[in-house]
Amino acid sequence: MKLINEERSSLEEVIQTLEKQKSGSSWAEATNHWSVAYAQTLNGHNGDAWYKGLLSESDFQSIQMPAHGHGQGDEIFFKLGTTANKAKEYFKDVRSPVGQECFNLILSLKEKIKKEGFTSTIALAVQNGIPGHLDGVHRILALSMLLDEGVEYKPIPVFTWDPGH
Repeated sequence: MKLINEERSSLEEVIQTLEKQKSGSSWAEATNHWSVAYAQTLNGHNGDAWYKGLLSESDFQSIQMPAHGHGQGDEIFFKLGTTANKAKEYFKDVRSPVGQECFNLILSLKEKIKKEGFTSTIALAVQNGIPGHLDGVHRILALSMLLDEGVEYKPIPVFTWDPGH
């Protein structure tokens, strides 16, 4: 996977960016430590294989999402490896309060992106050329929903951990 305007980055830069972004929502504040820990774990496996740049639309569309729930009970909204296009299907018929809370967060991010553009950076782990979510699940879903409404895709800022680069 090749980023637009790609440059080398570092774990330190990724963590600094994740820490700056954790004040975006109460969910981000509560869960940011998972993204930081995951980035550190990846770095420990195959070293400092971090890049930064802009993500093309085709790579955005191929992001593999994590299994996602909000840690309350056994409800999982979508399974590991689901693309954003498939993942947002869950939100067409939200039945639980936890699912509705997640959907409301996505809708608020969707409005923010619509007004301001995609102003934050997501993080991905690339394995076998396939981008997988590391940080940004709600923002990814929000942007995917906007694309369905005909909003033009503009390459978004991203960090990638890609040891096979």
